[in-house]
Amino acid sequence: MTASRTLDAVIAVARRHPISAMLVMAGTGLLIHRVRQEMAGSESFYRRIEAKAGRVSVLNTGQARLYDPDVSPRHPTQDAMESRREMQARV
Repeated sequence: MTASRTLDAVIAVARRHPISAMLVMAGTGLLIHRVRQEMAGSESFYRRIEAKAGRVSVLNTGQARLYDPDVSPRHPTQDAMESRREMQARV
């Protein structure tokens, strides 16, 4: 298909569905505008992301923290030793 046939097909679809064509063009224009803004101020964009990350306390430690209510917060070997002490104390 040549470029002129493709253009004719696009124009025909836009004439049949004008509102849809306007919404697609508006979305495309907004996307292009945002991409150009981010590329122009990419350094400041990354500074803003880093500033936001600095305010989140979990990200400041450099460690991923997961909470599982079924797992003891103590170390497994300490848990085993503690269980033995508790069992000996009961006897």
